[in-house]
Amino acid sequence: MNKELVALAKQHHLSAFVTGKLKISDGLTNEEYLLELLKGEAKVRDERLLKERIKSAHLPTFKGFDEFDVDFQKGITKKQLDTLANLEWIDEVFNLILIGPPGTGKTHLALAVGNKAVREGYNVSFATMDKQRAKLVMYIYSKLQRFRRNRQIVSGSSRKAIY
Repeated sequence: MNKELVALAKQHHLSAFVTGKLKISDGLTNEEYLLELLKGEAKVRDERLLKERIKSAHLPTFKGFDEFDVDFQKGITKKQLDTLANLEWIDEVFNLILIGPPGTGKTHLALAVGNKAVREGYNVSFATMDKQRAKLVMYIYSKLQRFRRNRQIVSGSSRKAIY
């Protein structure tokens, strides 16, 4: 392969072309070749971004809406499940809070929403309430520590701290 072509492909981050993952058939016009190259590059990038979104979402397992048994779980109707599954409520900036006793499908629904949203191009962050509570406690603790350090610095100087 032409060294200049490879260098330009690297410069423009055409990784599918550079790594050889992209196989383009012979006998194409320049325009057809370029179209195949760009389609292949877009596909590779979309796949990579999906993998990155899945990894950053911290989803512990895959759960889908098809697996949720609305006949067993009477707390949600098929219509409500379909409303969750179409994800339009995300674009309308609605929040989703799932509350209920253990074993009612809250985690299943959260994972189903998260998995579908990730695959639709949304950035997702899955966390249990315990993890969220721990984050909040650590945040408050760090702010308290910073406040205490600042108070010692101010009260140790010639100025008096007013609280």
